[in-house]
Amino acid sequence: MIVFNKDMDFNVVEIIKDKKFLSPEYMPNKIIGRKKEIDDLSFHLSYFFRENPSLPSFIISGSSGTGKTLVVKKILQGFQEEANKKKSKVKIVFIKGSESRSKYEVLKSILKQLCGDKKLPRTSSDCYDKIVNFLATSESSVLIVIDEIHEIKNSEELNNLLFTISRFGEDMAFYQEGEQKILKNKNTHYGYILITNDALMTKDLNQNTKSSLTRDRIHFPRYSPDEVFEILQDRIKKGAFHKNKIKENHLKYISALSIQEGEDARYGLLLLSNIAKYAEKNRLVISDDVIVEVNNGLRKRLLLEIILDLPWIYKKILKIIVDLFNEKVDINSKKIFELYDSDPSNKNLNFSRICQIVTFLEKEKIVYVKGSNGNNLRKLTIGENIIEIKHALTEEGLL
Repeated sequence: MIVFNKDMDFNVVEIIKDKKFLSPEYMPNKIIGRKKEIDDLSFHLSYFFRENPSLPSFIISGSSGTGKTLVVKKILQGFQEEANKKKSKVKIVFIKGSESRSKYEVLKSILKQLCGDKKLPRTSSDCYDKIVNFLATSESSVLIVIDEIHEIKNSEELNNLLFTISRFGEDMAFYQEGEQKILKNKNTHYGYILITNDALMTKDLNQNTKSSLTRDRIHFPRYSPDEVFEILQDRIKKGAFHKNKIKENHLKYISALSIQEGEDARYGLLLLSNIAKYAEKNRLVISDDVIVEVNNGLRKRLLLEIILDLPWIYKKILKIIVDLFNEKVDINSKKIFELYDSDPSNKNLNFSRICQIVTFLEKEKIVYVKGSNGNNLRKLTIGENIIEIKHALTEEGLL
């Protein structure tokens, strides 16, 4: 039984109205600061609606948090709607390199999205043959999008995958020519979009892969302070804060600090959220002094704040990783899954979902990869972050 102290006061100074608009995961309808990139992407895709249609192939690069995935998803949504209106059949395959880390895994994911096969081939070669057959005989054109392709860190795997992706169009044409007696008037097309944080991803590829791969690129530069300001202002207008709770000059200050810290709009949103919570808790209005104090604290405990902001299930997985770390055993996704699955009180999650969560923790630099074993399972560690992780999990009552 909880006994409330009569002196407890739950009437705080309300600043935050709707927290979802402060989340980096929120997908806004209005895309700020990316007009040139939107125009470039739309131009490339416009060839599909011309008299002699074709699908483009290009690489999108830019550091993390510059809006690459958001823009691509928004443009492709409009592209698919336009294709449907014009009755142009096209299948868009979307894959994340962080969830398919080998050539086989990527090809298997492509095949599954194209054909819906439940029983998938066990080799890259067989997957490849089935994909080429689909490309050559389907009534739909195919656009393959691979996000986070830099996550395929094995250079040989990446080289082989990129060579294969780049040659699908020629292989499809060769197949159609060889089967022209049984194929009727074919007019389907193939293209690909590769999205990467690493602008130098192609630097160390084999020469034959470089020569096959597209040279068309769209680069997403980092946001300017004015663009971060617009993004934060848009979230406020959407309903993140109650009216008149923050002044324009304070938003500009927060935006400048986010760039000064070497971060982007994501840091700006996290800083804005923490400033609002600090002001509410201490019954203050947002001021320069409040902003400076919260920013100084956030710099010191940025990782802690990121962990505290994770969904509950992510924290549960992190707790399992801490337990394995304390036992001084090798940590990998399989062991994490087995330990999670052995507790009947846990919500049912499959191995693939556990891997996705672990990958997210890697991307946030909470968990690090320190090698792999013979089964291609990545060995993980949290040694550099153990103090912050334990602090966060203790605050959440998990330790």
